[in-house]
Amino acid sequence: MPATNELLQEGRYRIDHGVTGSDNVFEAYDTVRNTPVVVREIPVKLNKVMTASQQESLKIAFTNQAKALQQIEHDSLLPVHDFFCEIDRQYLVMEAVEGQDLAAMLAASTRRSPLRILLDGQTNCLTH
Repeated sequence: MPATNELLQEGRYRIDHGVTGSDNVFEAYDTVRNTPVVVREIPVKLNKVMTASQQESLKIAFTNQAKALQQIEHDSLLPVHDFFCEIDRQYLVMEAVEGQDLAAMLAASTRRSPLRILLDGQTNCLTH
């Protein structure tokens, strides 16, 4: 997990602070484009030591998936501007936008919206 004021990607991204409620999403500043961004660390949970070729395969898979995410354009999704691997960690860099996090909105809601019911159902399916 990056620390506040840590520089990533050879100094390009300066971590400002973590996003409340998330262990792996950070508000940051892109020193090349001079804009605020969101940097998301993609956790890789491994239960074993990996060989160099396995690590390279993991990086290639991440790169392919990140490139696919860069191609997606939709008003409801944050665009992915950049991605990189550093210190055995993977990161996506997205546009920073003002507003409230959907999870926070749903958590604060006293009503059970159709979306909350759907998400609860998916969570239950995943845990069974």
